[in-house]
Amino acid sequence: MDHQRYVKRFLSSVRLGTFVSVAFFIGFVVVSVAFADDALPTSGIGGLPFASKSPTGSITALIKQVVLYTGIFAVVSLTWGGFLFITAFGEDEKVKKGKNIVKFSLIGVLLSISAYAIVDVVNRLAV
Repeated sequence: MDHQRYVKRFLSSVRLGTFVSVAFFIGFVVVSVAFADDALPTSGIGGLPFASKSPTGSITALIKQVVLYTGIFAVVSLTWGGFLFITAFGEDEKVKKGKNIVKFSLIGVLLSISAYAIVDVVNRLAV
């Protein structure tokens, strides 16, 4: 009986979390559409996305793409780690696994952001 009450409370919090996540996603989509540029992005030489006339341009474009995909992967892994943490129901092993996933995905995000910042600073210094 007590277990059913706990599951109902858990499901209501999952519904609330889902609603908030969808609201944030819709908000981000609306903001990105509102501030979107009408021009299509131009590609590099011969239509290749990372091709550039200078090697630093290609490396910068590649690192920017890696940071973008790292951010997408970080959101997915943070969501998965949070889901594991929430659904652990007090099991120490699952709680630890969820915390580790969240911790390492945040470390990965920090590393990718710092790599982007270093590349950006170096490119601004090189004239």
